[in-house]
Amino acid sequence: MVTDESTIDKHKRLAKRIPTEIAGEGATGSVDELFAEDAVVRVSPLGTAEDWDAFQELPQRMHVAFPDLEATVERIVTEDDHVAMQLTLSGTHRGPFMGADPTEEEFEIEHTSSAQFADDEIVELWGQLDTFGLLRQIGVTEAPME
Repeated sequence: MVTDESTIDKHKRLAKRIPTEIAGEGATGSVDELFAEDAVVRVSPLGTAEDWDAFQELPQRMHVAFPDLEATVERIVTEDDHVAMQLTLSGTHRGPFMGADPTEEEFEIEHTSSAQFADDEIVELWGQLDTFGLLRQIGVTEAPME
């Protein structure tokens, strides 16, 4: 159990780099600094990455589809060795995404993320995109009740 205030603050600071540097800037080099080499990453609907190459591919796929992607941390909560974040993601659909050709439509969705730390490295990351909201806003699908 993590109780040292400086460790908690450090984990928050490191976790915030995921949306700002990796999601927002596409800086995949930050992956090497933040994540343990054997980290497991699960981001729905993008999939699970259980090896280093697959993991580094996830943010690259998002930046091909949404090169202007912005991520804003709305809320961050820590407990023991976990950091949870509520994020707002926004951007424009300018590349292929989940089989859909670019629509040039803008979106703004919520995203949640939870990181587990060991030795100041992320060993597991869980993420949940508002996939339906994203697909609806970029014009790939419609709401069933509209």
